[in-house]
Amino acid sequence: MKTKKNEQANPPKMPKLDWSALKKVFGYLKHYKWGLALVVVCILLNAVAGAASSLFLQTLIDKYILPMVGLENPEFAGLILLALRQFGFIAELWSQSHKAL
Repeated sequence: MKTKKNEQANPPKMPKLDWSALKKVFGYLKHYKWGLALVVVCILLNAVAGAASSLFLQTLIDKYILPMVGLENPEFAGLILLALRQFGFIAELWSQSHKAL
């Protein structure tokens, strides 16, 4: 399907923002401000956890796995200790969350 040159050069304009509709939406949201704040905090925590998991994987690969590549007898002690440390951290979080109940 061919398009005209004129259509490519002039993209359709976006409609202007209707401020009255936006005020109405915020009027509805003010009744849920604490829930909305909780959602924003959870979104931020999710972003931090995603970044932390990426950094953990980078450390795991760069410091423990890549040095073992090509070795005849790789030493897994550092990798095992890292896995145990992570398991201990998760177990501690689990026990703390169940003490609160």
